[in-house]
Amino acid sequence: MPSAQREIIEDWSFDGPFAPNTALVVGVLLILGACWLVWRERAALGTGGSLLTMLLRTGAFIAVLWMLVGPTHLTIDRLTEPTSIALFIDDSESMNVAETLDPQDAVRWSLYSTTEASENPVDEIADQPLVLSDGTAVSVRAAMTHLEALKSAAIKHHSLKSLKDLFDPFQKTLRRSRSNSEKLLKTLEEQLGDDQSLLVERAERLQDLLDNESDEVTEQLAIELDAGAEARNEEIASALETLSAALRDAERRSIRLAADLAEVTTAARPIESVRGETRSQQTTNLLSNLERDLFDEIEGEARIQRFRFSNRLSAVSVANEASSASDENSEILDGESTADLTPSTDLTQVLNYIGRLQAETPTSLAFVFSDGHHNRLEGPAPQEAAETLSGTPLIFVPIGNSKPLRDLVVHRINAPSAVIHRSAVPIDIVVTGYGCAGEQTRVVLRKDGEMVDARLISFERDRVDHRVRFKIPEASELGWQEYSVEVESLRDENNENNNLAAVAFDVVPDKLRVLLVDGQPRWEFRYLQQLFRRDKRVDFDELVFAPEPKGTGPFEDSPQLPAEDEAWNRYDVVILGDVAVERLPPPVQASLDRYVRKQGGKLIVIAGSGHMPAQYQQPNGQPMPLVDLLPVEYSGTIDSKQGYTLVLTEEARFNPAVLIEDTLEKSNRKWQKLCRRMPVYGLSEYSRPRETARTVIRVAPQGNFFEIDERTEPGEGKAFLCWHQLGPGRVAYIAAPQTWLLRFRTGDRLHHLFWGQLLRWITAGELGSGSDLVRLNTDRVRYETGQDVEVTLQLKSAAGQPITDAEVLAVAEAQDGSRTEIPLTADPIVPGRYLGRFSKLPTGAYQVTPTGTVVDQLTPAMQNGDNPGAVSSISKRISIHPANDIELADTSCNLPLLEQLAARTGGQVIPPTAVSEMFRLASLEPKVTEKVTRRPLWNTWPLLLVLFGCSCGEWVLRKQKGLV
Repeated sequence: MPSAQREIIEDWSFDGPFAPNTALVVGVLLILGACWLVWRERAALGTGGSLLTMLLRTGAFIAVLWMLVGPTHLTIDRLTEPTSIALFIDDSESMNVAETLDPQDAVRWSLYSTTEASENPVDEIADQPLVLSDGTAVSVRAAMTHLEALKSAAIKHHSLKSLKDLFDPFQKTLRRSRSNSEKLLKTLEEQLGDDQSLLVERAERLQDLLDNESDEVTEQLAIELDAGAEARNEEIASALETLSAALRDAERRSIRLAADLAEVTTAARPIESVRGETRSQQTTNLLSNLERDLFDEIEGEARIQRFRFSNRLSAVSVANEASSASDENSEILDGESTADLTPSTDLTQVLNYIGRLQAETPTSLAFVFSDGHHNRLEGPAPQEAAETLSGTPLIFVPIGNSKPLRDLVVHRINAPSAVIHRSAVPIDIVVTGYGCAGEQTRVVLRKDGEMVDARLISFERDRVDHRVRFKIPEASELGWQEYSVEVESLRDENNENNNLAAVAFDVVPDKLRVLLVDGQPRWEFRYLQQLFRRDKRVDFDELVFAPEPKGTGPFEDSPQLPAEDEAWNRYDVVILGDVAVERLPPPVQASLDRYVRKQGGKLIVIAGSGHMPAQYQQPNGQPMPLVDLLPVEYSGTIDSKQGYTLVLTEEARFNPAVLIEDTLEKSNRKWQKLCRRMPVYGLSEYSRPRETARTVIRVAPQGNFFEIDERTEPGEGKAFLCWHQLGPGRVAYIAAPQTWLLRFRTGDRLHHLFWGQLLRWITAGELGSGSDLVRLNTDRVRYETGQDVEVTLQLKSAAGQPITDAEVLAVAEAQDGSRTEIPLTADPIVPGRYLGRFSKLPTGAYQVTPTGTVVDQLTPAMQNGDNPGAVSSISKRISIHPANDIELADTSCNLPLLEQLAARTGGQVIPPTAVSEMFRLASLEPKVTEKVTRRPLWNTWPLLLVLFGCSCGEWVLRKQKGLV
C-alpha cells in the first residue's frame, strides 16, 4: 500500500516590482550617473572625498534596488498523498438472511459464489457478456455524470481552465465506455449463435452511438475548448447538448441490453450456487474475488480502506473479513461500542464518517454494500448527511430483493413466566405476513402436539400485522408447562422456520411460604410485613432482632436463625434484610448456602447501611459464605447523600417483576417518575454486578429521563436489582432498602404489584422436561438473536444417586431438520449436573434434546414405567427471535433510498458485476499539497541601517566640504 511522501524544497523568489535584470540595468545607470556628478564636484570634494561619496552612493543604490527586487527565501513543504478507495460493508442482522433472489440478481451474484469463483479464472469472469454489459452501462452513466457537470459549468460561464479540467475526466470515461462496448460486441459475436443475433445488432447500435456519433461531437468540443478566448460559451453549450442526447440514448440502450443479457445468462447457467447463501456470504465472495483480481493491482497506486458498519462503524484489515462480525482485530471508529447490541443499520453514521474521511485523506470513491434499510430512528436522515458530501461519489451495491419475500413471521410473544395455580393464562402474539394479500391461515396453540385453540386470520394487504390473543382458562397443573404457537404455512413461503414459537411458564402454588428477616423494623420491613399479612396467597413468618429479638411461628420461642438445613426448606422464599453478622454466623450462612445451591431455595437480600453486606468479611479480609451467594461485588465507596434514578434494562423484558405498567417502556417511565419525587439514597457499596449476574434495574444520576438501558456488559455500571442462578436456586439482590418508594404518594398498589410479581417470578422452578432420572432445562424458552442458550442436564441412577462421569451431548434441531450439537460438561459444584451453551443459533424454533449412552439407558426405564411420574420424551422447545424487530421486520432492499443517496453525491447504484468497472474508472492520481514558508530578505533592519547610514554619511561629507 503506498504511503504519503513528504519533500522539503529550498528555493528563492523575487517579489518586488523590479525583476533582477531590470534592477541590474537600473543600478548600472544610476552608478554611471553618480560617477558623472561626482566628477563634476571633484575639485570641491577632493580625491578622497570623491571616492568616499561614490562608495556611499553605490551602497545606497544597492540597498534601494535590493528592496525593489524583493528577494525572498522559500521553504516548500510538499506532501504527496495517495488517493483512497473506501469500502463500507453492512454488518447488520439482516445480512445474515438467506433468501431466494430475483433470477437476474441471482445470476450476477452466482458468478462470484464460492464454487464458481474457484472454478473460473478471474479473467473469464471479467469476459462474461453480462459483466461486460453491466460495465458498459456503468461507464456510460459515469460519462453522463461528468457531462452534466461540464454543461452546468458552461451555462454558468466558468473559465476555460475550469471547463478543460472537467472535460478531461469526461473524455476518460467516454473512452472507457467505447472500449467496453467494442469488447462486448466482439464477445457477443464469438459466443452467441444466430438465434441471438438481435442482441448482437443492438450491441452494434450501442457501439455506433458511442464510437461514431459521439466521437464527432467530442472532437468539435475539444476544438472549441482549445480555441481559448475565441471560443464562445454558446457554441460549447450547444455541442454539449448534442453530446448529452447521444449519451442518454446510449445509456438507455446499455441498461436494456444488460437486462436482456441477464435473462439469457439465467437461462443458460444454473444459479443454485447462491441458494442458501446469506447476504454476508455473497458479499464476502465478491470481495474475495476482487482481492485476487484488482486490489493487489490498485493498492500499488492507491489505498483501499475497508470498514464494516451496523449501529457502529469499524475498520477491518482484509477484504474477506469485511463482513465478519467476529473480526477481533477490527477497530471501532464510531457509534455504539457494546458488543452485545443487536446490529442494526445506520447509514447516516456511514455518510458522516465519509465526510470526515474526505477531510483527512483524499478519497476518490466510496463503495457501500448494503440493503439500504436505515433503522436508526433518532438523528438526521441519511439524505441530509448526503447533501453535505462533495467530491466523493458514493457507489451503492444493493444486496437482497427489492420486494419483500412471501413469508409469515411469529414474533413479539408476551406470556407470564410464572402463573398462580388455577388462574387464567393470557398469551399475546403478533403475526406478520408479507406478500400474502387475499389469503387466510390459522394460528394454532398446541400442547404436547395436541391443538388447544386456534384463530383464523386474513391478510388484506401485502404487509399486515395481526395481534392474536389466546387465553388458557385455568392453569390446573403445577410445575413447568410448555406450549407452542404455530402459524400454518402458505404455499411457496420463503422461510417456514419462523412460523413456530415456544411459550412456557411455571405454575406456582397459590400459597407461598415466606420468611422475612431483618435486623430492625426498617420502613422496608414494616411495609413488607403489612403487605404479607393482607395477602391471602402468602403464609409468612417474621424474625427481627432489634430492639429485642422477636419472631413468629417456629421463631416465637427461639428468635434466632437456624443452622439446620431442614429449617430453611420449610420456606419457598427467604427475604434477608440488614442483619448483623453475629445474628448470621458462618454456620448459619453455610446452611443458607446449601439451601440455595443444593435444595433450589430462593433468596432475596435487601442491602442496608448498618451491616448487609459490607460487614460480612472475615478477619483476614476474605468474604464470608453469604457474600459468595450475592450477584454483586464491591464497587467502591459511595456518597450516602448521592441520589439516584432507577432505569430498567433490556433484561427486564424477561423479568416481569419490575413491569408495574402495561409495557416495559411505560414501566421505565413510571419508575423514573417515582424517583423524581423520591430519589434513591443510601445505595450499597456492593452494587457492581458479577459476571454471572443479570441486571434488571440499574441506577443513574439524577437528571433527565433515561431510555431503557441496552447495555449487557457484565460488571458495568451499578445495579439496584439484579440476580443470578446458583445451581437450582436463585439469589436476587436489592442494593438499597427503598422499594417502598413505590408507595410514596401513590398508595400501596404498585408496591403490592411489584413484590407479588417478584415472589412469583423467583419461585418459578423452571424444572424443565423429564423426570427425576433425566431432567433437561434451558435458562429461557425465548431468546433474541445472538443470545447464548444455556442448557442444564441432571442425571440420576435408578437408585437416586447422581451420575458424575457421563458423556452427554445436547442437540438443537430446527424445524427444517438442521441440527447443532454441543458437549455437556460436568458441573464441579453440583454432582450429577451437566452444563453447556449454544452460541448464535439462527432465528427459528428448536427442540433441544439430550443424547448419550447414559441417556439412552435411562430413557427406557422412564418409558416402561419403572419410574413413577416418568414421561415418554425428554426435550425442551425454545425459539430464537429477531432482537431488533425494526431491523428484521422487513429485510427487502430499500433501492429507492440508495438511489436518492447516490444521486445527491454524484454516484451510482450498480450491480455486483460492475464493481470492478467502477474501480477502473476511479481517478488514482495522488493529491499533492504544498505549504510554502516565505522569509523576505529585503525588509530587515540591517538593510535599512545601511541605506540610512549611506545617506547620512554623504550628507555629513558634503556639509564638511561646504556643498550643503
